Amino acid sequence: MEQREKLDKLGKKILNQSRTDLLLSMPYLKSALCSLSDCMDLTTSSVGTDASYIRFNPHYLFNLFLEEPQKMLRTMVHMVLHCLFQHMYFAKKYENQRLWNLCCDIVTESVTDSIECRAIYRISSDYRLNWYQRLNKDIGTLTAQRLYDYFNSDKAIDVDEDEFLHLEREFLFDDHSFWERLSDEKNNSDNDEKPPFFPFSPTSGDNKKANENDTSTTKNTPMENTLTPIRMSKEDWDKTSRIVKAEIETLGNNKSLETGTIISTLTATLKSRTNWRKFLSRFSTVREDTIIDLDSFDYGLYNFGMSLYGNMPLIEENEFCEAPRLEQLAIVIDTSASCQGKLVQHFLDETAAILESKNTFTHKSEIHIIECDDQIQKDIVLHSASEMKNYSKNFINAGGYGTDFRPAFNYIDALVKEKKLPHLRGILYFTDGYGIFPENPPQNKADIAFVFWKEEDYDASNVPDWAMKLIID
Repeated sequence: MEQREKLDKLGKKILNQSRTDLLLSMPYLKSALCSLSDCMDLTTSSVGTDASYIRFNPHYLFNLFLEEPQKMLRTMVHMVLHCLFQHMYFAKKYENQRLWNLCCDIVTESVTDSIECRAIYRISSDYRLNWYQRLNKDIGTLTAQRLYDYFNSDKAIDVDEDEFLHLEREFLFDDHSFWERLSDEKNNSDNDEKPPFFPFSPTSGDNKKANENDTSTTKNTPMENTLTPIRMSKEDWDKTSRIVKAEIETLGNNKSLETGTIISTLTATLKSRTNWRKFLSRFSTVREDTIIDLDSFDYGLYNFGMSLYGNMPLIEENEFCEAPRLEQLAIVIDTSASCQGKLVQHFLDETAAILESKNTFTHKSEIHIIECDDQIQKDIVLHSASEMKNYSKNFINAGGYGTDFRPAFNYIDALVKEKKLPHLRGILYFTDGYGIFPENPPQNKADIAFVFWKEEDYDASNVPDWAMKLIID
């Protein structure tokens, strides 16, 4: 047991030293590096992460640190990038786990190779560079999701078993088996309430006697392959990813070589997971409504009852409630020939279901559904959830010509100027991105977002800087 404690202590010392070296060379990764604790785990022959711990085999760690200290730092960056891109949380969604693991490793290594940092620098092989060039040409910004879809598409070059093994040898750096042991988010939240235990707690000498005398301590010593509860959830890493993204953005363009393609990959990854329900809520305004609020009561009557009767408060729910309500919103539908009617229908059904479930409509709510290809086809004004649902149910794609985004924005600007939309909160343009974008932003002050459906063939590369790009599942 003393030998095990020494191995555990020395392994953690190596990781702490590596973490310190990276913090000095790559300070923008501070929040990510400090989010991972260290834990010896003899179920692995190398090193890996479960998004909360760096789990290491001490013998592998010692040899790596002594023989290739630079590779030790690179491996840690590799695992941190897995966490920032949240690869482990999406693993169960993909049927071919071996392909998913390879895609994750290719993405993290392509980002690592793009970073000009002496601490993790290595000369890339011609084989690796050829694959980067090929994938960047066919896909653009690499993400694990895009890469997985690419290898399963007709565009991909056929990869036989020998080539697949070659790719695995080239890009493999860490053990992904811990990803399979991750519990779902619900179980993670339950585990967070329990204090974590450490599988290598000392049980010899005085500590052993103390544990035997302490009735609150479990008598059975956990085995070394027992996993500690997961502390970092998907939401935690989502926040950490945004923090790292903000840290890199503050460095400016003069540091772009030092940060590589982290920012572009993070941007593509975070946007690909936008929650449509949460995004719609940003266009609501908190308003007082004449609805009984069961979560509150009149404090005046409560105090009156207590003062009059001594021990009998008078409880009466408030007749007014503050809740988010939708005032004015414009949704523009691209009805051109390139935008599939089936996906437009899916988008409308999803939006109608969300707005109906959130009960955001009031008697003053006003949603403009504008159908446009290269000119305005229709402008339908809806005032209730039932009207929205009925429109979605009976939608027919009108138009079918080319795409020009300018007429819709000019039309909305005219409505705002005529004071027909004085409280416009947002403009959502559902499209595939193949069209003519305005050179200048609209005159109105509403938030503008171009919305793309992930399953559609879209082009979001030409979206202007004054508008948001939103990719929804």
